[in-house]
Amino acid sequence: MAASAVSSSHAQPLLVLVFLISTCLLLPLSQAATTVNSAAVHPPFSFSFDFTNQSSYSSTDLRFEGTASVSRDGNRIDLSCNSRDKNNNHYCVGRISYHRPVPLYDDTTLASFSTSFTFVISFDYNATLADGIAFFLSGYPSSLPPDSSGGNLGLLSAAYGAGQFVAVEFDTYHNDWDPMGDHVGIDLNSVRNSSNTKSLPKGRNLSGNWTATIKFDNITTVLSASLRSNDNSSMEPIMVTQVLPDPRALLPPQVAVGFSASTGFSTELNQILAWSFNSTIAAPPPPHKAKGQQNETEMNVQEDESLIWGLEGRSSEFKIYDISQVLEATDNFSEENKLGQGGFGPVYKGQFSDGLEIAVKRLASRSGQGFKEFKNEIQLIAKLQHTNLMKQENI
Repeated sequence: MAASAVSSSHAQPLLVLVFLISTCLLLPLSQAATTVNSAAVHPPFSFSFDFTNQSSYSSTDLRFEGTASVSRDGNRIDLSCNSRDKNNNHYCVGRISYHRPVPLYDDTTLASFSTSFTFVISFDYNATLADGIAFFLSGYPSSLPPDSSGGNLGLLSAAYGAGQFVAVEFDTYHNDWDPMGDHVGIDLNSVRNSSNTKSLPKGRNLSGNWTATIKFDNITTVLSASLRSNDNSSMEPIMVTQVLPDPRALLPPQVAVGFSASTGFSTELNQILAWSFNSTIAAPPPPHKAKGQQNETEMNVQEDESLIWGLEGRSSEFKIYDISQVLEATDNFSEENKLGQGGFGPVYKGQFSDGLEIAVKRLASRSGQGFKEFKNEIQLIAKLQHTNLMKQENI
């Protein structure tokens, strides 16, 4: 990271570089500072993908199952078949899910969460739509049930019956168990007895561009979903709600979150354009590979500690900041505070409680430039002296 100027009201502004070798790798440093509550150390869990912009995500962020794939033009995710060819898009079923487990509850806390996503359902105007899209939470990792096309929406197997999932369905086909018309419904372990459904206005169907928002409140245990048309702003949102009687009985502590979709004899294209997810419980740290399995772009804790403590040893002026101070200063690394993206990770602006403005570099553990190059870079920064550059003061 090249040194850069940061404005400050202080007579002698300071540039503070804070290197985060991922949250889990910073934990050993807390031994040199006052112990803080774990909730303050770990910010709430969230992610956001814009599938219309390939640079905003990596396919490794997602688990693809069945017919799900990145679209041919690379600007959306196809859940069911990615072709309008009637010979190739019957009885398709696919899923995508976030590649890591998402915490739903622990011994003491049940998470609240919210998710928002934009999707498109399109079809041949000489055909009938079928069968729909669903947002789901299930056991981790996601596992696409066999024989789950058609009205099963990729959620459960026609052969094996009920599964363990909570889902919000956007159903485009009238099966025997469905209400009349395209509808939104909440499913608990089955698509055949949706807890709450609401049909679209008469004469409307789910073809088009839509944005859905789904929220779960851990106090009321209410799951709510709203669906808004992006093609018709005058259309009232479709809303459904359901009290989940005992979320801990419905789902395991860590879940897979994602989307499933299917077609039957009738067909449609089911495509996701964007997706964001937020939870009040932080995700668990990623698993570490066994010794000898790390590649050059992965950093172990021992290297990280020696680097940071080595930098501290260069000068008695260096100060170790606690991670909770950094999170507070940068508003949990909010997008509004993001200054830019470097080869080793993003840079954020922040302000400590005493008014000191800082620049924070958050080092990605999978930085493509390699850990050795990063060490060389910050060692160089520490030595730089120029009238237009501020001195590196802290870690």
